[in-house]
Amino acid sequence: MKSVFLKTLLSAAKFPAFLILALFFIFPIYICFNVDALQNTLADMFSIGTMLSMIGSFFSLSMHFGEETTGWNKFLLTTPVTRKQIINSKYLMTAVMSVLYILMSTLPSVVLMIKTTGFDFREWLFIFSALTGICIFMLSFTIPISVKFGNIAGSVIFVIVFMAILSGVVIASALLGKNEEILSAANGLIHTDKYIISAAILSVCVVLTVISLLISRAVYKKKEF
Repeated sequence: MKSVFLKTLLSAAKFPAFLILALFFIFPIYICFNVDALQNTLADMFSIGTMLSMIGSFFSLSMHFGEETTGWNKFLLTTPVTRKQIINSKYLMTAVMSVLYILMSTLPSVVLMIKTTGFDFREWLFIFSALTGICIFMLSFTIPISVKFGNIAGSVIFVIVFMAILSGVVIASALLGKNEEILSAANGLIHTDKYIISAAILSVCVVLTVISLLISRAVYKKKEF
């Protein structure tokens, strides 16, 4: 498993998506230096974090599941590596890269908290779990599609849902920022217990990931090259 992981990672590093993903790590840092404590809100930072984390997840998906053009998957099948190990390694790499980028995407929110009320771990955990939930939801069904129909089909579905979710988050953020009643109701729900909400979201993420992994294994087992 370890050798498959490293070999696939080295193969993925040759993709343009890997270089683009590396460059995108600079964006959250750049945004951190431009956070305005007087004009920006956590809703703004969450919208930005959603966009950045989903873009990072998209390039992770393209990087690890877009290898049909190089024949890397066919080559792996000529080795003692099993199809199950191949899928496991791809899921692991996609998860690692996505989580790293989600962590980076929470930095603007952390900077804003420090500049205003101070760092709140519960607030950060909620933001991290919410961003993780959105990305896992996206990846949980786009990865099996990529495995079955190829990376292009999976990427198209990802972009369509990405635009829909991003638009929804932006609209919701705008409403929360202007409507005091909605903001009050949302705060009342969120502040019940952020640890419980975060734990629930992350638990759902684990379940979705396992289901997606099992589906992808079944699809890849029957796939012909």
